[in-house]
This record gives sequence, structure tokens and C-alpha cells, in this order.
Amino acid sequence: MVRSCSAYACTNEWKPNGVHRFHRFPMKRPEIVKLWIQAVRVKDFKPNTNTVLCSEHFTDDCYLESSLNKNLLKKDAVPSIFKFPEHLCKKVSVRRKLVRQSTISSIQAQIQPSTSHMQMEITEPVSCTSEIGTQTSPRT
Repeated sequence: MVRSCSAYACTNEWKPNGVHRFHRFPMKRPEIVKLWIQAVRVKDFKPNTNTVLCSEHFTDDCYLESSLNKNLLKKDAVPSIFKFPEHLCKKVSVRRKLVRQSTISSIQAQIQPSTSHMQMEITEPVSCTSEIGTQTSPRT
């Protein structure tokens, strides 16, 4: 049986002494399997015990640092490197944030009374909110 990577558009196949390492889906850890399935982004994808992903889809920090065996993934490793076409890529939309200025970080004001010149500098934030109350008239 030929083992090939299950990632979208990946054609890597297992070969003895090959450069790619292959990792089975961690079926005994359902929460991690769910993350792997989400990362693969294949519609109605249902991995089994023979489903694998190659090492091209994992970053170097996903592996345990061991001189004995460099094929061991960390328990929480999730594949993150894929070559998806544009229509499968997540669109990142930049939303503009409406900013209402409720505080002023610095105010420099010049107050010029009729007799002398005065300059005032405020460096602390000043709140610009005002409380508006309702006024009712008594009924007669």
C-alpha cells in the first residue's frame, strides 16, 4: 500500500529513506484530530488510522528536540503549512475601526484675558464626556 500525504495538492509519497517524514492523524486525541482536520480544509474529510500528512506541513518547532529520533511530533503539534489556491484561502478583511475621541491626551490652550496673557498646558488625559440630565417641570 502506497502512503501519500492527505493534504490538498500535496503529491509526496512515502519512500524508504526518503526525505519526507509522514505522521498519522492522532486518532486517540479527538481534540487534536479536530484541529488537524480544520487545518487540512478538505470538505467532508474523515481521516482513519492510515491517513497521514507529510513533514512539509509542520514547522520545525512542532518536533521534539531529540538527537535520537527527529520524527517525533509534540503532542499538541498542528499542521500549518499548506499551498491552497486562492479560493480556499481564508480572506482576511481589514475592518476600519470607528474611533470616537472621548479623551484628549494633551491639550495646549492659550487663554488670553484682557489684561494679561496666560498659557496652560495639560498633559494628563481629560475626559470629554458630559452628563446630560433631563429636566421636568412640575404639574400644576
